[in-house]
Amino acid sequence: MDSQGKLYVVGVGPGSPDLLTIRAVNILTNAEILLVPSGGAKSEALRVVEPYFRGEVHLLSFPMGMEGEDRVRFLREHAAFIARLVGQGKKVVFAVLGDPVLYSTVFALLPYLPPLPVEIVPGISAHSLAAAKLGWSLGEKEEVVGIVPAGNRELLARLLPFLDAVVVPKVSRDYQGTLVLLREWGFTVGLAVRCGQEEEVITSHPEEYRAEEIGYFSLLLGRRRKG
Repeated sequence: MDSQGKLYVVGVGPGSPDLLTIRAVNILTNAEILLVPSGGAKSEALRVVEPYFRGEVHLLSFPMGMEGEDRVRFLREHAAFIARLVGQGKKVVFAVLGDPVLYSTVFALLPYLPPLPVEIVPGISAHSLAAAKLGWSLGEKEEVVGIVPAGNRELLARLLPFLDAVVVPKVSRDYQGTLVLLREWGFTVGLAVRCGQEEEVITSHPEEYRAEEIGYFSLLLGRRRKG
């Protein structure tokens, strides 16, 4: 760890404390301040890192659906708070579920920070864990793999002919429509709900579930059938 203040953006994986990387654990055990994003009263990221961190914890509110000037105000306030802590020489960890370089709120925050030392530590993504639990390879040899968030069925339909495997996160937005589309294009489909967490569901029979049963932390994996 450096002697000066620094911000560590740490991916803590999909939700299980034993899936943190060694690098993430080392940083957490030596940090002084932990920041975790929260859309309400609880934080999944905090639950994951609690076994490894004993310092000062701050929940940073990121209300779901907030846009425009209100969102910018929140981001500026959070950035100023982080800059103040790092300026005091603190080792600050911003912990996020999954991998911070993939659909993470933290990248909306970073542009509002003044110049300061930042290290981004990758984490295991939910789709990697889900594929492993299904026993699937997402890509082999020259196969093409895509990550396409649900909600734009027309875009997904245009891309599927070029993909051998696809990850569809945020699938509760359009669960049935996405599932039907993947089947129509000849994909074997797996569903992961709260992958790596206590309420985990991993299944290759996604038709047994409806959108209201899966929630926000859900994704579909598609693998084009061969032969």
